[in-house]
Formats: sequence, structure tokens, C-alpha cells
Amino acid sequence: PLPCEGLAKGKKTRGLMLRGKPRVRERLHFFPFGFLALFVAASAAVLDESAAVVEATDALRANCSLSPRSSGEVAECDIWGDVRFGDPFDDSDVLVYAILTQQGRSARTVRGFYYQPFARRQVSGDEVLTAAGAARFRLRFPASARSRVEIVVEDTRRSRVRQLPAVDVQGAGAHEPVFTAPCCQTCSSFCNDDRIWFAVGENIAWTNSSGTYAYDAYLSNLGTHGANMGRVWLTDREWDDLALETTLGSINLANAWRVDHVLEEARAHDIRLILTIESFNYFCSWTGPCMWNRSVYNVANGGPCHSADEIFTNTEAQKLFQRRVEYIAARYSAYSSALALEAFNEVDLVDDFASVEADATTWHRRIGDLAVAASSRKIMFTTSFSNSSGSALIQELPQISFTTTHSYGAEDMVEDITKFCATKWTMFRKPTLVEEFGLGNIWGNATVQGMAALLRHGMAAGLAAPCAGGAMTWWWDLVVDRDPELYSTFAVVRRLTVAMAPGPTMVPAKSIVSNERAAAVGACSRGGSDEHCVVLVRSRSDTWRRISRGDAPT
Repeated sequence: PLPCEGLAKGKKTRGLMLRGKPRVRERLHFFPFGFLALFVAASAAVLDESAAVVEATDALRANCSLSPRSSGEVAECDIWGDVRFGDPFDDSDVLVYAILTQQGRSARTVRGFYYQPFARRQVSGDEVLTAAGAARFRLRFPASARSRVEIVVEDTRRSRVRQLPAVDVQGAGAHEPVFTAPCCQTCSSFCNDDRIWFAVGENIAWTNSSGTYAYDAYLSNLGTHGANMGRVWLTDREWDDLALETTLGSINLANAWRVDHVLEEARAHDIRLILTIESFNYFCSWTGPCMWNRSVYNVANGGPCHSADEIFTNTEAQKLFQRRVEYIAARYSAYSSALALEAFNEVDLVDDFASVEADATTWHRRIGDLAVAASSRKIMFTTSFSNSSGSALIQELPQISFTTTHSYGAEDMVEDITKFCATKWTMFRKPTLVEEFGLGNIWGNATVQGMAALLRHGMAAGLAAPCAGGAMTWWWDLVVDRDPELYSTFAVVRRLTVAMAPGPTMVPAKSIVSNERAAAVGACSRGGSDEHCVVLVRSRSDTWRRISRGDAPT
């Protein structure tokens, strides 16, 4: 006998229905005659090749547990057994997901990802990874509450769907912080559990050959000195140990493991990270930092794009990029240390951006929706521009959680920071972050004391202006990491944020001092009847140009 009746009437027969939603087209009907039923069923299979056979299975099994490095914050399920596929990164080949039901929440879908464990060691200062177990599919999600996990494996090419027995995961009761933006209609800040959260940190985009060992040191130094924010790149295939798409359409599993390690280490130091997915470098051809000739998306290298700007319009390129975004969101969003996904670093430097800005806007809308949908925990989404003003079309998208500014070489960086933050907050009513700042591409001959003053000014200006955080310096490896005294600047600014005890409302300071010798900017935090203010006063002679020549700050 064939199970046609259950399919036709939509009954929840064993393995045939997934939470009430049929995975099989209802083309089969029950007939009392065995041979006729067989004939009709066979004909339907021939005529409708997309019809899926849904079955319960004992050939697959899942082991679920709390991640040992997450202090009970993250749960993981590994799927073992006969998972057949040609390309584990292609949904049209194989798709692994789970229906997750947690106490106090509506059921939701969590995507799986292909995973390989590694072990690391150092050889002559270089990091070396070796496989530490079999590759398999894994699911990852926040474990703040008891969870029921119903795992589904779709062999989409053969139209076969297998459902594993439900697994219960006992949550550790760990607090799951929720970061949002903005904190309220009148405040230009990030929110952590309904409290203003002010970012203090720097870029740590890539490392040297010591890989995650270098990140261990960066994050330890930042955390020890009170920093709570960083920005890493998952993009640069030439020198970045965290680059994921080193081969078109695939994920570098060794580097993906490194990103896991960095996020786990960041969490241990209470640091949140912006994960930058792509950078302009591989989509421009005009000069110096451009590497379109080496891009995996370049048709000359087997990619789908004849020109760099086709990343926003070429159907195949969009499909491949979306695949990468969904993988990143599925794998890393469960970590509370993953603050936001950033689609592009300085997207406006992509070849011929002005002529494709409208296409780039549509592209960001789609990528932002995908990133949120594929995330197991609420995560923010943004992008960045080399032009400090950026694209209004993209920044006003509802998918963009907060805006960013990159600013280099200003004579008075404090004025620049306060101006851009005020302008963008007024325009978009979203938190805004000066995500990169510096003096050109170098710090010149500035002394350690001079660099400390400039770093302090940049970060404190963000606190005193309507910014969501202190300005984040570039050249973490060539400047900040070379002298412990520079790390102390993070502690100074972090102490100010704690002293302010940020309330639900941030407002401009009541008075601003400005004359020929001194200038000041400031802001106040209000919570109930309490008001806490910070004012940054500085000498007008402490310009970036003068200090970069080696003059001492006044």
C-alpha cells in the first residue's frame, strides 16, 4: 500500500509533514485498486520531478550540546550519517535546517552549515592548522532557554527530504544580550537590553602570519584596557587569515574555524565585533589597492563578471554572494560577540559606482534581508563608504541598522567627527559610527604621546558628539599594538562612558567653549532626574598635522 491518502488530505502521517507544511506537492490521490494506485504514483513521479519524497530516517543522527567555550551561551547540533551531496555550500544540492522551538518564543527556522574542526599550533611564529575531526553539517543557535530541535536534511537534487527525530537541548539559562539600533527615538546610540551601549575600540581587520594567536593578543589587550568593540574583515584573499571565499562559491573551512575562534575569544573579553564580508579591493581596477585582476568573480579567473560593477547586477554573482552571506549569518550570528554584519568595506570605490548606485541600493536591500533571515539571533546590518558622506540612497534603507563614516587627513579631526555624526544623525535618525579614522595612510613622525592624544581626541569626540561610539582607529598593527601606552587611551575613554552612566537619552551639552586657544564639545546623558555630562576640551594647536611632525601635544 502507498501512503497517498495521507499526502492528499494533508494529514500529519509519520515523516510526511513538517510542522503542518507539506513538502510534497499534493498530486497523488488514493485509489482502492493497488495496481491503479501504483500506476498513478509512478506517473506522477515521472511527470513531476520536483515532487519530494519525505521520510523519517534512522540513517542520520544528531548530537546536540552546549558549546564548551561559550559558557552555555551557544548550543550546537552535529549531523552524522549518510548526508549525500555534491556541493555542501549549495542549497540547490543539499539544505540542512531545523525547526527550533524555545520556551517563550515562536518556532523559527535555523540554517545549518558545513563545518570542519581544526587544531592550531605555532611553528616558528606562524600559525599552522590541522584537521581535528571529520567534516559534517552543524547547526548553531542561542541556548538561553530549553530548546526542541527538529532537524531536516533536504537532498534537493534528488527531491528527497529526511526528518530526524526531535532532540531536546536543555538551555543553561545564560543571558542572551540583544543589541539594537537606535536605543530610542531621541538617542543616537546602540542599545544593549534597553540601555545605551557606547562602543570603544578599533579596527583589527587582519593579522600577520601568526593568525589567531595575533587576535588572542589584540583582543586581550583591548579587553584589559576596557575596549568593547572591534572590526574584522572576512574578505582579503591575499593576506587575511579570515577570508572565507578564497575559491568561488565555496567556503574556506580552515579560515571559517578561525573566525569561530576569534568570536569566542572576543566573547571571553566582552568585546563585540563588526564582521566585514567584502571590500572594494577585489571589485576595482583603477589603481594601487585594486585587485580586480585577481578576483574570483572576474570572468578571466573563472568567475561570472565581465566587469567589477557587475557584482550588483549579474545573476550568478548575486547568487554566489547571497550564498556566502547566508553561510556567515547561519554560522556566526549565534555568538553575542557578533554585533553586526557589514556587507562592504567602502563600497563606493567599486568601479563605476556612480552609474550603478541604484543597483547597489537594491543589492544592499536584498543582502540585508537575507542576513537577518539567516541569523539565529538578532544581529545588525550595515555597509561603509570611503566618501565620508556616503550614499544617501543606501544609508536610508531600513535594512541598514546604523550608518558609518571613514575619515582621514582632516586638520581638526574632532570637528570632523562631530560634524559627520551630527549630520548623519539628523539625516537618517540612526546611530552613526566613525568606523575608520586616521591621518592619511600613516601617522608620520608623531611621538607616542602625540599619538595617544590624537587617539584620545578621536574616541572622546565620539562620546561628546551624537555618535554611537568613539572613532575607531586604523593601523592597529603598525601603531597601537607597538606601544602599551597607546592601549591605555581606550581605558581613559571607557572610564568616561562608565562615569556618565548612560541613560535613555543623550543630548548636546548645554554650553560649548570655543576661542582662539581652546575648543570644546560635549554631551549629556539623562536618566530620570539624573544628568551626567562629558566635555572634551582641547588646545587648538594640537592639530593632526603638527603632531604628525613630531611636536609634543599641549
